Amino acid sequence: MTSQVFTHRGSWSSETRTYPALSFLELYVKKVDSGDLLGPSSDYYASFANFHNADNTTYVGGKAIWEWMRRLFGAFRRVSHEPRLITEIRSAEDGPDAESTIYMETVTHFWLLEDADGSEPAVVPRIFRFRVGAAEHSKGTQGFQIREGSVWWDTGILAKKSSGTL
Repeated sequence: MTSQVFTHRGSWSSETRTYPALSFLELYVKKVDSGDLLGPSSDYYASFANFHNADNTTYVGGKAIWEWMRRLFGAFRRVSHEPRLITEIRSAEDGPDAESTIYMETVTHFWLLEDADGSEPAVVPRIFRFRVGAAEHSKGTQGFQIREGSVWWDTGILAKKSSGTL
C-alpha cells in the first residue's frame, strides 16, 4: 500500500490548512484549547473511537473520551497547545476506509484554576498520535472524525505544579 507523507515544523499555517485532515485536527485542538467541551463528542470522535492515555488507561467510545477530556481539562483555567512538529501519513485509499495517521509534537501550557492572573503555566511536552478518517453519517466536523488517539506525556509535571514544587 502506498502512503503520502507531509511534515511541517511549527504551528498551524496556511500550508497545513490545505491538508483536509490537518485542517480538521486544527479545529479540534482549538476546540480543546477553548475549554468549551460541552458539545457532542461526535463532532470530533467516532462512536467506536479509542483513546490511549499515558497512564495506560484506554477510553472506549467517543462519549467516554469526551467525558474524560471534560474532567481532565476542567481542572484548568486555561490550556494552550503549541504544535512544534506535525506529520501526516495519508493512505492512498479513497472512500470510507481512507485514513490519515497524524503525529503531533506539542508544548502544552496548563494554567491551574487556582493560578492568579499573570502566573506562569505548567509547560509540558506532549506527543500525540491520531487516526483520522471519514465521519460517521451526519456526524463529525468537515467530514472527519478521530478514530483512535494516543498521548504520551509526563503527568507528574502537573502534580508538581499543583503542589507548588515546580
